[in-house]
Amino acid sequence: TMRFLRAEPRVGGASFYAMTAANGAVMHGSVRYLVLEMPSRIVYEQQFCNENEQVITAPFFEHWPQTMLTTVEFTSEAPDRTRIFLRWEPRDASDADIAEFVRQRGGMTMGWTGSFDKLEALVSPSIT
Repeated sequence: TMRFLRAEPRVGGASFYAMTAANGAVMHGSVRYLVLEMPSRIVYEQQFCNENEQVITAPFFEHWPQTMLTTVEFTSEAPDRTRIFLRWEPRDASDADIAEFVRQRGGMTMGWTGSFDKLEALVSPSIT
């Protein structure tokens, strides 16, 4: 689960969040919003942090990019259908960080897909 401890979704704004895994482990992160073009595009930088919002190394791999750039674009395909394009890429990363990022791509795809499946369930009309 994820909860925002502070949310400032505006260009130049920042958000701070806590993610709790199924095993109870808690990770924190920050987001800095670079582009908000409603309703079509969101661009932000994301970093892992400690509970005091200080940037830290990712807690799960020895090598991981310290900053990730995320671009999300929404394209209407029909009145009830939207295509979402997602790009997640390392920023200011070492060769070892990028290599680990590439190795973990399958797991990240599963994570993003699961998140979008949950979003779809929330916004789709229920079938009765």
